[in-house]
Amino acid sequence: MYFNPDGTIRRIAMQVKDNFADGNALGWKTYGGTWSVAGGRYRVGRDLGAKSLLDTNFADFTYDADVTVNSGAGDAGLTFRVTKPSVGPDSYSGYYAGISPSGKVVLGRANGSWTELGTARTPVAPGSTHRMRVTAVGSSIKVFVDDMKTPKIAVSDGTYASGANGVRVFNTAASFDDVAIGTAR
Repeated sequence: MYFNPDGTIRRIAMQVKDNFADGNALGWKTYGGTWSVAGGRYRVGRDLGAKSLLDTNFADFTYDADVTVNSGAGDAGLTFRVTKPSVGPDSYSGYYAGISPSGKVVLGRANGSWTELGTARTPVAPGSTHRMRVTAVGSSIKVFVDDMKTPKIAVSDGTYASGANGVRVFNTAASFDDVAIGTAR
């Protein structure tokens, strides 16, 4: 424990990091799909909406991860501010940012159905790894792909204020690595 000069306990900054080098996915809870850890990556076979979440409750944060779309016509990416998760493509309340080999970046929110909030174009080759970042501060949400200075998508949406973070696929197989979630920067 760390203390402030006035004797109170210093607040800790919640952070999560997982590079899957230990060969396991401890702390991750899956909702659909076939998940495994191999070669230092968290992998899921092709599925119409498999999710895997960490038991976190972030409000404002920066979320980084490497995303590789391996096969399929869909997309893969990051879920955040998620509550009420269950098995099914849009069976959660929260946000999702994903990339597709069709060259599309998408940001949307789910609550039993899907609402697209923004799209952009960026080169994404099947089997290539891309660094994704989501920053969420209040209602400001920004999605970055490879270039961490200029967002591909920037929107304002305050529907969901906090919740769990995780990864998701939609009609594709993918792998994830170097997950890092921490205070907004």
